[in-house]
Amino acid sequence: MNFNYHKIYMLILFVLLIGQACKTSAQAYQWSNVRIGGGGATINVKAHPKVPNLFFITTDVGNPYRWNNKEQKWEGLLNGIPESLWNVGACASLAIDPNDVTGNILYATVGKYGITGAAGGKVIKSADRGNTWQDAGLSLKVRSNKDQLCGDRLVVDPVNSSVVYVTSFSDGTYRGEYGGTRWKKISRLNGQFIGFDSSRGKLNGMTKTVIVGCHNGIYRSDNAGASFALMPGSPKNSRRAAFHPDGSIYVTTSTGVFKYKDSWTNISPENTSFVAVAINPAATAEVIVSTNAGKLPNFYISEDGGANWTKIIRKPDFSEVPFAEWSHFALSTFDFCWDPFNHNQVWFSDFFNAYQTADIRAKEVLWRARAVGHEEIVTLGVMVCPPSGSNELLSCTADLGGFDHPSILQPPAVSMFKFFPWVAPDLLSGNMTGVAIQETNPDFIARVGRRGWDGAGLGGWSADGGLHYEQWICPVDAKGGRIAVSAANETMIWATQNGPVYRSVNRGKTWDKVVGAPAAAVGPGNTFLYINPLAADKVNADKFYMYKGGKFYVSYNGGASFKATAASLPSVNNTSFMKIETTPGIEGDVWLSLEDKGLFHSTNSGASFSRVGAVEYSRLFACGKAAVNTPAIYVLGTVNGIKDGIFRSDDNGKTWLRIDTPAYRMGMEPNAMAADRITYGKVFVGTNGNGIYVGQPEN
Repeated sequence: MNFNYHKIYMLILFVLLIGQACKTSAQAYQWSNVRIGGGGATINVKAHPKVPNLFFITTDVGNPYRWNNKEQKWEGLLNGIPESLWNVGACASLAIDPNDVTGNILYATVGKYGITGAAGGKVIKSADRGNTWQDAGLSLKVRSNKDQLCGDRLVVDPVNSSVVYVTSFSDGTYRGEYGGTRWKKISRLNGQFIGFDSSRGKLNGMTKTVIVGCHNGIYRSDNAGASFALMPGSPKNSRRAAFHPDGSIYVTTSTGVFKYKDSWTNISPENTSFVAVAINPAATAEVIVSTNAGKLPNFYISEDGGANWTKIIRKPDFSEVPFAEWSHFALSTFDFCWDPFNHNQVWFSDFFNAYQTADIRAKEVLWRARAVGHEEIVTLGVMVCPPSGSNELLSCTADLGGFDHPSILQPPAVSMFKFFPWVAPDLLSGNMTGVAIQETNPDFIARVGRRGWDGAGLGGWSADGGLHYEQWICPVDAKGGRIAVSAANETMIWATQNGPVYRSVNRGKTWDKVVGAPAAAVGPGNTFLYINPLAADKVNADKFYMYKGGKFYVSYNGGASFKATAASLPSVNNTSFMKIETTPGIEGDVWLSLEDKGLFHSTNSGASFSRVGAVEYSRLFACGKAAVNTPAIYVLGTVNGIKDGIFRSDDNGKTWLRIDTPAYRMGMEPNAMAADRITYGKVFVGTNGNGIYVGQPEN
């Protein structure tokens, strides 16, 4: 079944999801991405050999993308995956039919992690350049977020478009016939890559020689995949390969670059590890490779098949990602791709972006980051929409730390990397896990996080809307977690990860432990926790709220101490998707989102709560600008029996409108939600791999 993003009822990845008859209505919404650009590992770059300017990229944690040459931007191809099928929203390998002059036929392996079940990995096929997909009938473990160094594991036979091969990290190697609809396991080999030596001709209408690169060497089949044998002298620990029409094979490994032409030869320009490799499709002897040693690899080009190498002098063009730093450029380069219609033009992909050069042979090669439409930022559970001030949105993200967004239509000028940079010797990134503003002065911003995924704590403040930040010295046991700022002064409450709650009244110069506040309200582990158990009242400067394990806590003295209320609430653990959110403009009005326990509302500062009956599952929640008087509330979850939706209510949860669309389901591990405080109906959803989505009513 196709999962067609333009049908009223979405046919989504192998399961027909029919809208249920219920009290919930729908409203037409427009969805897109907040403009940031890149932000995550871009694993593969591909050019269609028959269609000019048709390129594709795959990413390790999110969408595959197609290049729109007219608009000079990338277009995500799996935005319609719902949250329940999140794992198949990430693409590990994408295969092009090299004989398809329309450019329409694509195959992909999808699966973020090697799990099984309904959301387990599989092969899918598209007949319209990725607009819609259908199940190709082969389930296997795929882990796009684990095997970034590997090459093509999915390929179409260059002499027979109806034959497809796939090799996997643990399930062996398969051949699919009849357009990849009838599959047969042909080998136990678990390959790093698979490809063809076309110079050896055909057998039974298929390419005779199939090559599979494995950890213990390179295997060759000379009977169209019926059997494989280890090639004598072949290198171990292979990563990627490029196949020349003359039968030459170039393979990168953990120990160098190797070439096969009747026998194997080490042709490495350096005695180190390599990953990316590509050949000029004009059938010349030009080869380009990249090292994988250290943080910033070297690029080399050869004009004679690897006999001699020239180091490429390079510089970046960050005009599409102005926040990028030199230290990010070519970081962990994964892939090269030569344009088959313009042999001066080459692409490469790295830890953050895809880059393009118009002249690979220049004395100094200028590489332009092509980031428009490619949105791979990973949010870390917290976003804030200020009611006024310098920014439209504040985000916390992995790797780059997050952003202050003056406009969601333009990329930010800087990331938090500028203020919380990577630290030697390990160059651990500053992962920001918490951000908060002062309600009456939204340009006062506080941020907290950790070095790397689970390292030391860090934090800081800005008094000018993010133009400058000053770091504070963290208590030894203060790491990550969440932070809140008083509505009308600069008092900060810090619920540290798996640690105590701290309070500062002097911009972080000193921190005191808070009496009565529940320790470890943010649970153990790394920065990828999405619980939000702390909030400040948006009216009363002295009130703060916390939740842990079924108990609700309130501070009436500016966070100096907390006391549990008598409210009877369900218990969820300290690693769940729970959130406290306070209503703008109404003192003591508190919302409590408790995942599968539902959504709760208090109008008396948490002394008691009532459950919103229509909400069966509240994964994410936000409260924003009212249409008239009652603030709009939003839920990502299950409402009135409808699963995998995003919903808005304008009457405190009495009635609901569904606002996601078949083309945009925001299902890639959504972990953060914020509602606009200035524009009614606008809401933001942060994901683990597809950036930040923004939706608002049509017209």
